[in-house]
Amino acid sequence: VLPPVPPVYREEMLQDPIAQKYIAQWKKKHQEAIEQVLNKSKEKLIRWGWEESRVRIKSQEKRIGIARDILFEARNGLYDAVVLGRRGLSKVEEFFLGGVSQKVLQGAGDTPVWLIGGQMESPKILVALDGSENALRAVDHLAFILEASESREVAVLLFHVWPGLVTLLGPRVIPNLSSLNASAQENHKRELEAVMDRAEQMVFD
Repeated sequence: VLPPVPPVYREEMLQDPIAQKYIAQWKKKHQEAIEQVLNKSKEKLIRWGWEESRVRIKSQEKRIGIARDILFEARNGLYDAVVLGRRGLSKVEEFFLGGVSQKVLQGAGDTPVWLIGGQMESPKILVALDGSENALRAVDHLAFILEASESREVAVLLFHVWPGLVTLLGPRVIPNLSSLNASAQENHKRELEAVMDRAEQMVFD
């Protein structure tokens, strides 16, 4: 999504033909620069074995807002996922500035969003499961993507953090209180094992 011409310059363009010429040159240079980036990305996918007909590039001037334009394209084009790279902002900066990635995550609804924050050097994927239907939807999406990639080198870890009842008090550790309700813990364990089995079956199918 290309940034629009700032409003102050648009006002000048209405009155000054020389300003119109410079702004047009600026827009053209910006368009050429972003298309060069898009074409490099396309060439990389083709080098990795994708057919050229399966990769398209598209650039447009901002219409509503960068995040909302991305979400509109995602919904209108019926894409399986949106992939974003973080700009390297700190958590505090992202909180106050409301980064594009954060806005897309908040507004994505049912569209899966991948947020990439660093170098990807390992073929291992960790899937966090909490036993909910949304977590299983994430597993289903991952299985769909892995099947489409036809890669056999990826290792998947289905990961759940057990909700224990350990209390820390200064230097002393009070014993795990979960033993007081063993039957509830056993029920939770059985339910979770059923969810994990279902998730594992999704990945293998």
